[in-house]
Amino acid sequence: MKTILSIFLLLVIFSHQSYSNDTLREVNIEQIWMQDQWVNYTRITTLYIKQRLPIKSHWEIWDKDHYINYSLMFYKYDEKDRIVEQLIMNDIDNQWQNARLTEYEYTEAGKIKKTMLSFWEENEWVPNQEIEYLYDESNFLINVNRYTFKNKIKKHIFLDSIINNELGLPIEKITKMNEDNQWIYEFRFSYEYQNSKLMNEIQQYWQNENWENNSKIEYKYTESGKNDEIIYYRWSNNQWIYNNKYVYEYTMNDKLSVITEYVWITDDWSPKRKEEWKYGDDGRVKEYYVYVWFNDQWGNYERNLYDYYTDVTYSLQKLSDFKIYPNPAKNFIIISEINPTDEILVQLIGLDGKTYKSFIVHNLESKQMKVDINDLPCGTYWITISNSLYYGQSGFVKVR
Repeated sequence: MKTILSIFLLLVIFSHQSYSNDTLREVNIEQIWMQDQWVNYTRITTLYIKQRLPIKSHWEIWDKDHYINYSLMFYKYDEKDRIVEQLIMNDIDNQWQNARLTEYEYTEAGKIKKTMLSFWEENEWVPNQEIEYLYDESNFLINVNRYTFKNKIKKHIFLDSIINNELGLPIEKITKMNEDNQWIYEFRFSYEYQNSKLMNEIQQYWQNENWENNSKIEYKYTESGKNDEIIYYRWSNNQWIYNNKYVYEYTMNDKLSVITEYVWITDDWSPKRKEEWKYGDDGRVKEYYVYVWFNDQWGNYERNLYDYYTDVTYSLQKLSDFKIYPNPAKNFIIISEINPTDEILVQLIGLDGKTYKSFIVHNLESKQMKVDINDLPCGTYWITISNSLYYGQSGFVKVR
């Protein structure tokens, strides 16, 4: 079982490395319109390296008069800036607990090969869903296999078969579902293009040994190639009927400004929902609003306020060796000379690769802590202490 030893590190670098001018911290405050005023809802603080790769995202929710922890997300990349791991931790009873782990693999050509989603259960990662991507000799995607796990037994549940045109653009995708070890048609998607731009997408479902129309999406573009309108249809009485559509508007700098959703009612389009982006002088989003159509006018519903901090120095360096005693130990160990003393992740990992203990410590006033090891089997263990900036590792032996 693969451990999360390196996940919290975010980058597999043990020597000092710094990103100062290339690092960005983004703070996003989401608010909901309630009782004629904006009320705090969530706050998301994300740290980026190279101004575009998120490595840590801290989610908080508003509780009466302050923010409380909700979840943490950590991202790890390879040397080609491809994401290889995403870890999600949730706050449970004021302690950070592992929740979900997604791992990514790539082909030699750099195409995504496999993703594995695992859940944290009984102190280990248990596989939940695997997606496998297969390509032809031209590196065009031709098959997507989806697997699920029950009691750690892998079962093939969905198969997507894809036909591409000479440019590698999909023109047909058929989804099959495995029922009682028999493959049964589910959906078929057909795609039409013009100058490599997707113009129409038709979804059909398998019924009575035949493909029946279900829905259609029509795409329209601006002269610069951006989305202009996306129109959704449903199949009814042997004809395509309008369902809803999205209309896009842009600023003078060709940045997305407004998306308005309309629904087809009787014989006309009626507004339903609108999203609006506002930008700062640096070109970054500063405000994002969601409105709903009510009583023939737009009403406030949600807004997001963004702040950016570019004078952030991000570094990852190995900690000075910390001390562990007694060693060997029976009932507990003392970890001393810990630096830093702010939020850190502590993990006890066996030689079998299993994480036996995992917890986060906040604001360690003294530079030491006591860890109960009574419930550990006898053997040799690694202790790792890390956060987004530092990493340290040492070992001890548990005896009877």
